Amino acid sequence: MLVTGKLRYETDTVESFRAGADDYVMKPFRPAEVVARVGALLERARYGRDVSPLSGLPGKASIENQLQRLIASGQPFGALYASLDNFKAYNEQHGMERGDEVLQAVALCVGGAVATCCPDAFIGHTDGDTFVVTTAPPHLDALAQAIIARFEQAMPAWYRPVAAARGSAVTSAVVPDERGQMGERGETVEQPLLSLSVAGATNEKREFRNPLEVAAVAAEIKKALKARPGSNYLKDRRTGRNREERVP
Repeated sequence: MLVTGKLRYETDTVESFRAGADDYVMKPFRPAEVVARVGALLERARYGRDVSPLSGLPGKASIENQLQRLIASGQPFGALYASLDNFKAYNEQHGMERGDEVLQAVALCVGGAVATCCPDAFIGHTDGDTFVVTTAPPHLDALAQAIIARFEQAMPAWYRPVAAARGSAVTSAVVPDERGQMGERGETVEQPLLSLSVAGATNEKREFRNPLEVAAVAAEIKKALKARPGSNYLKDRRTGRNREERVP
């Protein structure tokens, strides 16, 4: 940040930015304005460092900051946690490079759904295979269904046509023999295709004190969804913070 008393030439600002300046203020200046400008620069710097190198979306820290801001605002909000199912098996069969391509494609699915349903929504990507979207509660259901629809449309292209048509991928595996020893023969194992579990959490019927509580509710929902075949969406409708409540 530069503080200057007078600009001698119109090109002074251009040369300053070329030299590495992020912003400038002219004298006389108001201290509160300088503090606000510096705070904004620091926030942008933190955001710039917290970006998923794979998807280009804000990372885990940015997601937590977004949730914290929403909680502090006291306004109704909703969060979707979209996670891939059977992703480990896919990586093992197709390789990490193909897995990275899938994650990038899923990011496009989520981004396209958001652009259509609620362009003002926030999208983030955790370190793994989970994407987080925050928006107003009325948008959650339609947005979740739009994400799943785009995912299901794109998913067959990540497999060979035979596997996509069959609805499962066949892999070779070495299995234990009768004595429990690992045999040398290869046996085929059918793996389900990739699917998407989308968990929704809102503060409409419960109070969240921090981002960890939002993530915990979503984790419970996702655990129930991953036991179901195919891509699914479920929104938490429970009240309060009672940890003994069960996901339907």
